[in-house]
Amino acid sequence: MFANSRYGYHQPELEDWLKVRKALVNRTGVDETDPVALREICQKYDIAYIVITDSRSPARELDLRPVIELTQFNGGYSLWHIDGRAAVIGETQAVFAKLAFDPVRLAFDPANDANPLPEPPRPTSAPVKSPEFLDAFFMPSPKVLSIDALDSTTYYYLANLTRQSLVERHNSNWPESVAAAIHPMVADLAVKTNQLGRLVTPPPPSDLSVAFQLLSIRAARRAIAANPDNPDAYLALARAAGPGFVGIPGVPEQERVEQYIAGLRRFLDRLPPLDKLSPKSALMAYEIAGDLSGRYQAAGFIDLEQRTLAEAREYLRRGADGIVDPDVKKKRIEQLDKALTASTNRLATVNDPFDQYVSTAKPDVAQLINAAVQRRLFARAMDEFQKAVEAKRDLGANALASFETIVMIANVQLVSGRIEDATNGLEAIESEIKTFSESANPDPRIVAQLTNRQRQLQVAMWRVTGNYAKLGEAYESD
Repeated sequence: MFANSRYGYHQPELEDWLKVRKALVNRTGVDETDPVALREICQKYDIAYIVITDSRSPARELDLRPVIELTQFNGGYSLWHIDGRAAVIGETQAVFAKLAFDPVRLAFDPANDANPLPEPPRPTSAPVKSPEFLDAFFMPSPKVLSIDALDSTTYYYLANLTRQSLVERHNSNWPESVAAAIHPMVADLAVKTNQLGRLVTPPPPSDLSVAFQLLSIRAARRAIAANPDNPDAYLALARAAGPGFVGIPGVPEQERVEQYIAGLRRFLDRLPPLDKLSPKSALMAYEIAGDLSGRYQAAGFIDLEQRTLAEAREYLRRGADGIVDPDVKKKRIEQLDKALTASTNRLATVNDPFDQYVSTAKPDVAQLINAAVQRRLFARAMDEFQKAVEAKRDLGANALASFETIVMIANVQLVSGRIEDATNGLEAIESEIKTFSESANPDPRIVAQLTNRQRQLQVAMWRVTGNYAKLGEAYESD
């Protein structure tokens, strides 16, 4: 220990201690790390390593800017350890070489995985606590800190950083290559018109970038396994496994979108009631809900988009007090109201003719749900299914039609991010298959077809929930 808060005892080192803090702590958001001053003090006191952490908020991930400055640029230090709470940097001498942090080995060498992924828990809805009279007289419980969620956020930041650095180096070399291979005017024109991003094929991600991304996903999965009701873990997973600048080679874009939608939806579903959210948390939820509605819009889920925008509007109302600038507050509310009105109008162009069809054709439950799904009215389809289940109505004219209805809804629930409901649907599908198989003279071809449908849905569920053991077995058996 070089120095701590016992200022009287550490009076001789106090001036240097303050210099170290100024060299490491970023208070203004501007890169102020001073590697030269830090190295001089470390040499003066023969300090071999430094632990960097942030005590201002235990629920916030580490500010990595000083760490990057000291290890990647002119600091002359090596990274020994990093996670969501602290970073350890040390001398680059050969005697310390084995202490260097190696994310590639940590991500790809099973022998170094001291914390393997646990079996993912069964997806269940977050418990709803009924308000009690005494709640008004007690302080709310403190937010549970998820260390793995912080680790996931930190690793994802590093994955983005290493990927961005690789692309920037690649783009900076491109004009010279084009000038030599084609003509200098072509390269000069591309730079002047800012068209490099459209003309240059991005390089494949490096091993380092992919390693950080894998570490981020695994940390988020561990956070979910440790506490399935913690919303932060699902948000971390959505960012790490979803679409974006960083991606793991070989994972289709559609699968990444499904992971992202599921993570955002499960994050919102686990937030406290609206009146229990702080303005800051409500503003964050507003941004997440807005992002999710955009994903629904891109997928063509018309009514899900409109409902999620309405949800975002409620979060913004709650969090508006956290916006200091009145002009910014007014602009955000106006923009969201405009988007919600446009979405409602788009929905009406599909919903009104559908209502007319329902009143005229008088479809049964299976026909009604099928028609809603065909029109991309996924929220309407799920609502009608729930009403039929609660009223104990037949889901089809026969067992096969009932089975098809349940499969259709389970798929809708899966792609819309309602993983808990889709899990219940899968269990209902298994029950339907068992009932049909045990009936008198079941057709083995139909049983095989039903089982195959159930298996396809189950594999998709394992993919979203991260049950890699079961997923690997399924791929090997195929």
